[in-house]
Amino acid sequence: MRTVAAAVAVLPWAVTAQEPPGDLEQVIVTGSRISRPDFESASPIVSIDAEAFARSNATSVESVVSRLPQFVPSFGNTSNNPGNGGQGNVQLRGLGLTSTLVLLDGRRVTPANGNGVVDVNVIPAALVESVEVITGGASAVYGSDAIAGVVNFKLKDEFHGVRLDGGWGQTDRGDATEYNFSVTGGLDFAGGRGEAYAHASYASRDAVMQGDRSFSRVALGFNTVTGEFVPSGSPTILEGRMPLPPPQRPSLAAWNELFAGYGYAPGSVPLAANALGFNADGTLFSTGNRRPGSVANFRGVQDPALASDSFYTYNFAPDNYLQLPLERVTAYARGQFELSDAHALYAEILYADYSADTQLAPAPAQVLWLPVTNPYVPADLKRLMDSRANPAADFFVSKRVSELGARTAGNDNDMLQGTLGIRGELYAGWTYEAYVQAGSYDSTETQDGNLLRSRVEELTYAADGGVAACGGLDLFGPGSISTECARYVSYDGVNRDGFDQLVAEVSASGAAFALPSGDVRLAVGLLYKRDEYFYAGDPIAAVFLDDGFPDIQGFNAADNIEGSDYNVDAYVEALLPLAADASGIGRLDAVLGYRRTRYDSAGGVDAYKAELLHAPVEPLRLRASYQRAVRAPSVFELYLPQLPTVYNDALNPSFGLVDP
Repeated sequence: MRTVAAAVAVLPWAVTAQEPPGDLEQVIVTGSRISRPDFESASPIVSIDAEAFARSNATSVESVVSRLPQFVPSFGNTSNNPGNGGQGNVQLRGLGLTSTLVLLDGRRVTPANGNGVVDVNVIPAALVESVEVITGGASAVYGSDAIAGVVNFKLKDEFHGVRLDGGWGQTDRGDATEYNFSVTGGLDFAGGRGEAYAHASYASRDAVMQGDRSFSRVALGFNTVTGEFVPSGSPTILEGRMPLPPPQRPSLAAWNELFAGYGYAPGSVPLAANALGFNADGTLFSTGNRRPGSVANFRGVQDPALASDSFYTYNFAPDNYLQLPLERVTAYARGQFELSDAHALYAEILYADYSADTQLAPAPAQVLWLPVTNPYVPADLKRLMDSRANPAADFFVSKRVSELGARTAGNDNDMLQGTLGIRGELYAGWTYEAYVQAGSYDSTETQDGNLLRSRVEELTYAADGGVAACGGLDLFGPGSISTECARYVSYDGVNRDGFDQLVAEVSASGAAFALPSGDVRLAVGLLYKRDEYFYAGDPIAAVFLDDGFPDIQGFNAADNIEGSDYNVDAYVEALLPLAADASGIGRLDAVLGYRRTRYDSAGGVDAYKAELLHAPVEPLRLRASYQRAVRAPSVFELYLPQLPTVYNDALNPSFGLVDP
């Protein structure tokens, strides 16, 4: 990746260029309520400084912090399948996204989905002073969403003058172009009692396809028969495929007779656990059962990367995005005003608007029903159908509908969050902070490339096979569906979801009393948090047909969700210095923490911790900790609707109906 970064600061007295960024620096310090820098305790913090962001020139914050070993790769802003709409998420120690709490200047960030997971890429990278990471659990101090730990993004406190930042990057292949531009301006007022600055940025990133790189051009799959990873695609193929569970499995005699007519000795082509494919000339072929030689009578041209005589599959990888295209606008403003020497008001507002597309291979339409009287049923297939236990029974096929084009989803996201607070000194070194914060996150997903099974079956069950409607729907063979019929069965859906959050918190910290080895320090606080979430799926997404399968094919079926929950928390944390550095054994601290949370939905829960931190010599530190935490269900988990599933034993997925 070639990168170019530039920054110019225009100050009242000088014009300077940014110094070259240094190496990413990890500094181990101590702290617990990391929004209270005067309160030290025993929880280890890894700090990432601003130079790491300047050096990377990345358009996403997530791509920088995820390089640390404390993080386990998760859905990122380039995740396509499975994906999350271009969001950037982080998780500590692989304990899950819902177990890692993300803070902005010590306060929560409005989540981007119903599980309460934050999209960290709404945070303006150009303003990040440092990122503090607490691992080892922090639920006793921060709540049930901090079981794995906390990631706190600290932005600039103040800014004077005007600063322009920009960057451009590209791979050595001349693609995957990224560029960003931002402007920041700030000033003081009222004789220096007030400070304010504003920031706006724009970032863009081009798409890269999996087919553009040799390492991603073909998906790998594990062959359970040979015990090795081999190039492997999807069993839902362009030619169309007919699984053979017992209800539609032909007789062995008819099977052997058919393949004998193709030149295969009776018994050489296995029937059990197999499926049929449809050649362009109307003949049939065995798609294979993962054993060498089980693909028989295929008369098309196999993808060289997937050529196999054991299992015929479709290479879905080239049409998938390897890097998602992204366009993002971010704005941020902060101001504070000193009411007196001891008290100050502050306000912040954060806005982000971005769009990111995902793309998958054409829709794998599964369980498409036909009657045996359908005029497009090949003669060889009709012979096999006549040998079933019930020759007149309807049957089903699956098909990769390339005529619809690739499945694309356009994701448009908007986030707005505002904070108003007051902080200052109480007495004898005690400090306090109180704030209220409201935020909303809205997302709209527009899907293209879906198919409706109800429209397919409207055509397949028509006496003329759909000729009157669109010229006739032929599901057998590659490229068999006309443009008119593809348009008739296609469906474009729109899904929306949104998250609203209200947080109010008051906290204080300071020295309680003195011990021979130092002051016993306390942090106490109260918090109120209310979460509201809705998901408004496209009406067709919740429709299931009589066979128990969803009507829509391409993207996943879903149903509407709407719900809310709130909690009230009280917490206290104490640092007890047991031995000072001059004691001869080094520094020894004990930390005790307790948090009581009352959820409207789940009732009251307790979280607590007891820690010992020993620093015998620099830079060695030892920590022992015992903690208890309870993760409360998210709004999404509380209100997740039950969707229908397959209820007919004859359609059991174990027979191969549901393809990966």
